[in-house]
Amino acid sequence: MKYQTDPVKKNPLAPETVEGDTLGQTQAPPAFEVAADSITPPPNDSLGTASAVEGADSLSMHPLDSLQNTGRDTLPAFDPAKTDSVASPKPEVKPKPVAKAQGKGLFRQEVGLGKVNDPKDVYALMYRLEEIGFLTVDDWQSFGADKTGWEANGMQGPFPDCAISKIIKCYQEAIGLKVPDEFIAPGKFTEKALLEGKGGKQKEEVPMPESNPDKPQSGPDYECIAREIFEAGQGWNTDEERIYTHLGMIEGGGTQAAELKKKFCELYDTDLETYLKKELWDIFGLGEESKALGMLNNGSSTQKGPYDEYSYEDQVDNSTSGKGHFSSFPGTINGTTMCNVTTLAMQLKYLSKGDDFGIIEAAVRILQDNGHSGDVVELKKMQLEDLLFEILKIKGDDYWASNTYWVADGTLPPNQHVGPLMLLGEMFTDYIEDAKYTNSGSTKEFFTEKIKPMIESGEAVMSSSWLTNGGHIVLVVDVLEDGVLINDPYGLKYTGGYLANGQSAGDFANVWKKNKTEFEVRLSHNASLLSELNNLAKSNGQGNFEKNLGELNFFDWAEVKKWTIGKWTMSAKSPETTEK
Repeated sequence: MKYQTDPVKKNPLAPETVEGDTLGQTQAPPAFEVAADSITPPPNDSLGTASAVEGADSLSMHPLDSLQNTGRDTLPAFDPAKTDSVASPKPEVKPKPVAKAQGKGLFRQEVGLGKVNDPKDVYALMYRLEEIGFLTVDDWQSFGADKTGWEANGMQGPFPDCAISKIIKCYQEAIGLKVPDEFIAPGKFTEKALLEGKGGKQKEEVPMPESNPDKPQSGPDYECIAREIFEAGQGWNTDEERIYTHLGMIEGGGTQAAELKKKFCELYDTDLETYLKKELWDIFGLGEESKALGMLNNGSSTQKGPYDEYSYEDQVDNSTSGKGHFSSFPGTINGTTMCNVTTLAMQLKYLSKGDDFGIIEAAVRILQDNGHSGDVVELKKMQLEDLLFEILKIKGDDYWASNTYWVADGTLPPNQHVGPLMLLGEMFTDYIEDAKYTNSGSTKEFFTEKIKPMIESGEAVMSSSWLTNGGHIVLVVDVLEDGVLINDPYGLKYTGGYLANGQSAGDFANVWKKNKTEFEVRLSHNASLLSELNNLAKSNGQGNFEKNLGELNFFDWAEVKKWTIGKWTMSAKSPETTEK
């Protein structure tokens, strides 16, 4: 992973000093430069990152410690002279049999998502699962793992956490762990089951119901669709696209969805929604489960096509909270004032083409190279926007003031200024080759002539606005004939205020009644979310809003001008930017 810790930033603007916005100002905005966000809703929830530790390391010897040592751990050499075969077979490399009587186990340290994942431990897991007939090489490859490549590399990593985690979850389900925790600790339930050889067979094949070709059909073939969805979830690698394809054959949210659910339950004695939730689990929160449920309950128009490439991020749930983050800014910083780094996180995730794990690793490496002493495992559990803020903190006020046109005057922290945001993004050199600032205008001509070609060429564009009193940053997803489509990290803007992500719906029934027409326009490109709000209003607003209220929000050109969307823009392109 390439990364850059101290880039030399050229000043793209004129040298004269420009005063910045202070939070909460309502006077006319300056021409450019501030990436502020002044929203004062109820305080955001502080999300903890600690996780329970399943067990401690009490092993003195590892089953694979007997492997040769030639400067690094390598697999035992194969001697063709020791085989009677005419053709030399591949050596079968497995760990030593485990001597339970001596109190030995498989693992020294924890294995799984976000754990240490020592190569010897990973290999002990792999070989043991093969020994008990639970896993084959092909199974590993279906999870995105490369056993052969790891062996050729002398059992060195990196090992994809997602593959290890998913395999562990499947095994834990097979042995009856009620709540699969997706990691294994020495001496605990999962390791003991491995030692005893439990779960030595994969999922039982479930007979597929036969379709009746002579049966007259009116509307979708619910039996066939149910069968295809069920079959897509069998085996070790769920076929998500197969599920989406067949969900798309029904008109979700109405009679057809109800008929499909009924047929699925008749055939498999299982609730369809429960089945989808089980099969479409997602460690990175990429929305597979919610997409399928949205197609089932709200229609197949749920976020399809080019907008699937955009990852929506919620600023309200950021874990950063408190004062004293910067020596030149004594004020409080929390999720409600972090639209800036949250939108930068959306830019990075878009340009990475889904490499969320790689971006997190790059952020952690940048922190480590700048002296951050935090535990790596815990850092990797943080949201990208909080890691971006940690980089801003550890680099310090002097760095941002010296290398950008941010002024450490006590009125703004660096995360609320476009200069540090640009320089911060460019540290991720695998994902952002160049970031450019444009002092723009909130007109159809500007967006059509300047911004639309950027988006069409694969660039990611953030935009400043006056959607809040102190300024607010959003991601421009598309430029349409009649307006723009944005991802707003705070929530859904309407004339009377904001619906904040994840907050209590309160008296939403009345708000919906007064502003229904505006909500329908705002969510004219997000049918799933519009349906959810409609249902929430019918329930008299009980409960909390979803955490994606700002996703694919549409603003017509009059609204773009009204809220000065496009006050300035910052575009970023990847090293391999191509036309969509």
